[in-house]
Amino acid sequence: MTRFSAIAASLALGAATLALPTAGYAADETEMAMNAKVTISQAVEAAEAKGGKATEVEFDDDYGGRWEVKVLADGGNKLTTYFVDPSSGQVTGEEPQTFEKYFTMLKPEAFQKAPTQLKAAIASAEAAGSGKAIID
Repeated sequence: MTRFSAIAASLALGAATLALPTAGYAADETEMAMNAKVTISQAVEAAEAKGGKATEVEFDDDYGGRWEVKVLADGGNKLTTYFVDPSSGQVTGEEPQTFEKYFTMLKPEAFQKAPTQLKAAIASAEAAGSGKAIID
């Protein structure tokens, strides 16, 4: 899986930032993400429509390819990964996440107080680069 995360960067810098992709990413995932009809921003919007704020988005080539968006909701008490179809933009499934695995150094309330959320970080990166954010 290739991943973009704005949690630590947003908290540390207080500015719109996209972290570098996770090492070991697969080139085919990058190409699939680049060719997806649904952009990274649209995938985040679709997942956030279920309620909450996205904390992370990645593209996975499993299951024919899909966006996987982690969303923090219910005042920081619920973390869910939503699966977004890269062709239609529809949320096709969800999986509850445990906080212990995800928030090892960051508390949910600190994330919610971050001056920049993931959607804004993506928009800022796209504006700065005069293009669309992609998985690299």
